[in-house]
Amino acid sequence: MYIMHIISMLYTDTLSSARRAISAMRSRWITNALIALLPSFLVDQLRHEHHPKALRLHATSYIDGLRGVASLIVSICHYTEDNHDYFVPSWGLNKTSSAALQLPFVRLIFSGRPMIHVFFVISGFVLSYKPLKALHARDVERCQAILASSAFRRPIRLFGPCVVSTFIILLLIYSGFLYEPLPSFYEQLEDWWHALFRSITWPWSWDYDLRPTYDIHLWTIPIEFIHSMLLFMVLLVVSPMRRPLRLAALVSIMLYCLGCGRWAAFEFIGGSLIAELHLKQADKPLTLTKFVEWKPRQKNNASDNGNDHANANIKVRSVMKTVLYTAVVLLWWFIAGWPNENAERTPGIHFLLAKTPEPFSSIEQDERGPQKFWFSLSAIGLVWTITQVDLLQRCLENNVLQYLGRISYALYIVHGPILNMVQGRVIGRAASTAASGNPGSKHFRSGPVASGLKGLIGADTPTQQTLVWILGIVIMWPCIVWVADVFWRFVDRPIMTGARRLEDWCSDGR
Repeated sequence: MYIMHIISMLYTDTLSSARRAISAMRSRWITNALIALLPSFLVDQLRHEHHPKALRLHATSYIDGLRGVASLIVSICHYTEDNHDYFVPSWGLNKTSSAALQLPFVRLIFSGRPMIHVFFVISGFVLSYKPLKALHARDVERCQAILASSAFRRPIRLFGPCVVSTFIILLLIYSGFLYEPLPSFYEQLEDWWHALFRSITWPWSWDYDLRPTYDIHLWTIPIEFIHSMLLFMVLLVVSPMRRPLRLAALVSIMLYCLGCGRWAAFEFIGGSLIAELHLKQADKPLTLTKFVEWKPRQKNNASDNGNDHANANIKVRSVMKTVLYTAVVLLWWFIAGWPNENAERTPGIHFLLAKTPEPFSSIEQDERGPQKFWFSLSAIGLVWTITQVDLLQRCLENNVLQYLGRISYALYIVHGPILNMVQGRVIGRAASTAASGNPGSKHFRSGPVASGLKGLIGADTPTQQTLVWILGIVIMWPCIVWVADVFWRFVDRPIMTGARRLEDWCSDGR
């Protein structure tokens, strides 16, 4: 009996210890899961054993920062157009609002359409940079290997996150959180597959807006894919050429694409041309942040007179470059404020509208053709200028914009569904006096009930409208950035890693 008692005690103690261990493991698992769902910059702070890595900048980190800014502006654009359409017209053309946000240059903050063109120029630059760098090192074989690798991983990189995000949207729809579900899950799944195959991953329409269901903002993804493939083919063809011929070929193809009205192809090849010119510069150009160092002059010295003349020429060239770069940035900034409608009544824009060449001026074929032409030219000018100006590069290399650059694709993908889920409740509607019938009668119908920020603050005056617009961003964007961060870490980044591993697995090892 004594032995049995000891065995019983040992069994009880063991069972109790096991339960405590399982409880501790479960607690740690839950804690780690909750920490993992926090934004990455908070995770680094909470996990003291993993010290935050210092920000590592590479030669073109400023391009990542520019991509982050563009993605943020696109998300603000969709929020503004959905909830604050009184800001969309140019200043003075909307009788219901004349807010400062509608002014030229200021309205850039919600001008999403030109940012798409900046995206495409950036893609052309980034996708071309490594293969062209190999060509500048006279390594054609490495250039072609890089092109093959990029072409293999590109569809996985672009379409993989979209498949995951739209499937999550499918589940949200069928669960009743978003839009109207179809009668059965099978029908919903079949509808999702049709949208995925016929629009989101459909590259055969080139630069046409297919407006895919489940997430209309993914219309740019098939355009991005097909023009990436076009760019790889062009680079493959020009890779054996001498540098002057390669430059001439890129310019000729750009002009041909522009003459055919193919704006996206023009932008991708334009990004490649910028990368070629950037790599071609042997020495860093004199920029806005660099100044000429003047040496003390000695009188009656002919060589010093020559140096003075050379320094004066350098100073003149520096001033001329400064004026040129400033003019290009300001011109892009102004063109980016091109309104969605009434361009012919907008000062300055109506002049550009009248100067739009064929085939972009044929509004019957594409009502957005004129703005696409000017957005394309100005986007190429902007990216080229940024590659030349150290001051702009340093502005885009700060930690916040680099972080936005890392999550930019995830931010672009997730912002639409999140806005559709929460913006109606957050923004709401203003109080309305619209009613029908006499109060107290059975035919009386009251107007819409005030709700959200518009109901709380009102949306009758420009001040109220602007305040609601700002508060909507302050309330919703932390959530959007948070979800984008989680999506980037758990979907976007693993898919990129998986694409590289799949490529390694498929390689024959030669």
